Amino acid sequence: MLKRLILVGASVRACAASAVKAGFAPEAFDLFADADLRALCPTTCLVNGYGNLDTVFSAGPEPWMYTGGLENRPRLIDRLALLRPLWGISGQALRHAKRPWHWCRLLRDAGFTVPDWVSEEGPRLVKPLAGAGGKGVEPWLSNRKPAPWRAFLQERIGGDCSVSGLYCALENRVVLLGVTRQMVGAPMGPFAYRGSIGPLKLDTDVQADMQSMGSVLGETMGLRGLFGVDGILTPTGFVPVEINPRYPASAEVVERATGMSMARWHAAAFGLGDIPAMQPPRGAVAKEIIYAARQTLVPEGLGIFEEIADIPDASTVVQSGWPILTCLSEGADELETMTRLKELRVRVEQKLANNG
Repeated sequence: MLKRLILVGASVRACAASAVKAGFAPEAFDLFADADLRALCPTTCLVNGYGNLDTVFSAGPEPWMYTGGLENRPRLIDRLALLRPLWGISGQALRHAKRPWHWCRLLRDAGFTVPDWVSEEGPRLVKPLAGAGGKGVEPWLSNRKPAPWRAFLQERIGGDCSVSGLYCALENRVVLLGVTRQMVGAPMGPFAYRGSIGPLKLDTDVQADMQSMGSVLGETMGLRGLFGVDGILTPTGFVPVEINPRYPASAEVVERATGMSMARWHAAAFGLGDIPAMQPPRGAVAKEIIYAARQTLVPEGLGIFEEIADIPDASTVVQSGWPILTCLSEGADELETMTRLKELRVRVEQKLANNG
């Protein structure tokens, strides 16, 4: 019998697909409950957000894990962890991962370059303490400091591109599974997450530094399982700007490019099954979220596109600024992959604009 695995988050479709690939029978609690997620596994739509999660989340012996969004509710995670075994980061480790002054100090003491979060000199970003996916991140344009319990100022790092490292913290080591380039900028804000492409081939020194950085975080913060570190590639190396202490969105890109099930890696971190073998990428993979520029009525016939995911039901009304669906593309290299992604995006947007 397949082992049941409970998944909770804003969007768990990619994680559910990985869980099925790893031999699990997932059950989903999701904010959108899109059609393709419901086709994968039993799904409960969290119509009231996480507010009613306590009432629909039952106790049991099977494990559960969370994806994006829930990491901002450590008290809720700790309560749910009393009902089922948690495959994820909880308690004080989760709170420290969301506090830059904690993890920056740990990395700085280990010899890594980190962004300044104390001074008000130079370009700054305002970042919410309970943010996710880059939502609410904006340039700091005034001398008025944000309320310390809501947001903080972080040095704005200039560099070549925004990237994300995907890691798995095992019992006695941390493995860097892949690095992706991030696409940012959406209706939710100039730094909002829009997608990923990769895995990237990095210089040996940068790769080694990112591996060492993940090891320090895993060892000093008590991280376990999959987590991500976002940062900027600069002429002198990688500078981290945020920790994602859960299954990150870029995991799907690395999984599709390498064939490795990220859910299998995550399970191994919690003692179920052998540690998977590393697999090299077979090419490049990209994913891009299509957001609603205005209130959008989802048309019939989106099934003609085989390369889309997170598919809402026809006649669903998507409010301005909210995600509609995800486009996926693959190719031999980044150029071919991005060309295919652009062509797909144009066709999908035309379909949405014409409403069928």
